[in-house]
Amino acid sequence: MIHYEREDLAVLLHSLLDHIPDRIYFKDAQGRFLRVNKAKAEIHGLSSPDELVNKSDFDFFPEEFARRAQADEERVMQTGQPLIAQEESFLDSRGRQHWVSTTKSPLRDAKGQIIGTFGITRDITQHKQLESQLRQAQKMEAVGQLAGGIAHDFNNLLTIILGYTSLLLDQAKQGQSIDESVRVIRSTAERAASLTRQLLAFSRKQMLVPVLLDLNAVIGELAPMLRRLISADIHLHTNLAENLGLIKADRHQLEQVLINLVINARDAMPAGGLLTIETHEEGPRSQTGLGNEECCDGARIVLTVRDTGHGMDEHTRAHLFEPFFTTKEAGKGTGLGLATVYGIVQQSGGRITVDSALGGGATFRIELPRALPSGERRTASGANEELSSLAVRRSPFATRKETILLVEDEETLRNLALAVLRKIGYTVLEAAHGGEALAICQSHEGPIDLLVTDVVMPVLNGRELADRLALLRPATKVLYVSGCTMDTVVRNGVFTDSGHFLHKPFTPAALADKVREVID
Repeated sequence: MIHYEREDLAVLLHSLLDHIPDRIYFKDAQGRFLRVNKAKAEIHGLSSPDELVNKSDFDFFPEEFARRAQADEERVMQTGQPLIAQEESFLDSRGRQHWVSTTKSPLRDAKGQIIGTFGITRDITQHKQLESQLRQAQKMEAVGQLAGGIAHDFNNLLTIILGYTSLLLDQAKQGQSIDESVRVIRSTAERAASLTRQLLAFSRKQMLVPVLLDLNAVIGELAPMLRRLISADIHLHTNLAENLGLIKADRHQLEQVLINLVINARDAMPAGGLLTIETHEEGPRSQTGLGNEECCDGARIVLTVRDTGHGMDEHTRAHLFEPFFTTKEAGKGTGLGLATVYGIVQQSGGRITVDSALGGGATFRIELPRALPSGERRTASGANEELSSLAVRRSPFATRKETILLVEDEETLRNLALAVLRKIGYTVLEAAHGGEALAICQSHEGPIDLLVTDVVMPVLNGRELADRLALLRPATKVLYVSGCTMDTVVRNGVFTDSGHFLHKPFTPAALADKVREVID
């Protein structure tokens, strides 16, 4: 057995420290270096570790970084607890960013008293750069997959529209019936609009119109349609909890979530099986899930959709909510269904989890924040029912006499809206941009009951136009129209939940109905 003297051990220790690639240092209670290894000295461009003695981080690092390091070391000395693998970044003298991972521990004397700190720092800059490159590669792969899926679907839709438009022109010239061609063009355009809505939904940028909803009532009203979607050998069972609280969500989007989950379950059970839809209410409890990690800290309403199908493996589960990811054969699915579900749940302030294994079926669990407890359901539901019945009673195509100022920079779209509103009987003043609209407001002698304006326009956006118009005609009401994403509309100063907003694309009936709603 080899026996080492104290001096030999010190030499071995110093040799070990100086040959370790990690940066090692010892500091006193004031943050001054007592001893460092060669790696620590070399990173500061020094030839000897002794040159760092009695100096501090303030002599080598930017002040903000040095203050953070000092605060961490003071905490270690106060608590006696180490800080493990703490990641930090800083800029060197050339402006290059560096990342380090540091473990800081209390330095004690022979009596066990804390007299300073010691640390081990590892440069992880290259590791971070590789991580960033991997994320960028994954992002570009997802963008490529997304672009390919969009191009495929939209090219199909545009081919149909262009083809039937040509047929329509030929039929009109020959005096044939054009009803069928018009019907196909309209249905195909609706499919294109639906695809756009799905794209916006999974990206969480779709315009939502949240109202208080009874989830059980939505499921009950949708159940007949859901039964038609599934095959005869699939049994649909609902287990809906009594006295369920209300949620606040967009009804149409919530219906789309249910439809997509039911279709997904149907396709997972080609030989038949059991499909179960359940609801219940839970109190405050934290649970990790895909979606909004901060949602549902309070009471929440839980929707569960369970099937007895073939289930899925880990790879499928990992990519389940990605746009255009599908395990179905070509032509059987777009890969947007579950991506849409995820986006709607996230945008509604909820979260979604899935539990599945090969051969073991799948269970989708959606949590949404409870807006009102069951004791307050009757009043809120009554108010919603009254608004719904008012919408039903309203007749948008009844003859109207008010004056509307229509501002839209896209000429074809402006002509369409102009024709719809004049057909109903409104007096419509048209403008291609905000400046022209202001000039009309100043020269028009009669009242202007409503301003209908696009949100995003050159020079003067819709909100700026409305603000200036309010000074000239404070009694004029405003309806904003846009086909942009929600964040773009909000950045232009428009609140989409105010009720004075219509999202493109819209039907003539939707435009007429919204105009009447805002005027009234």
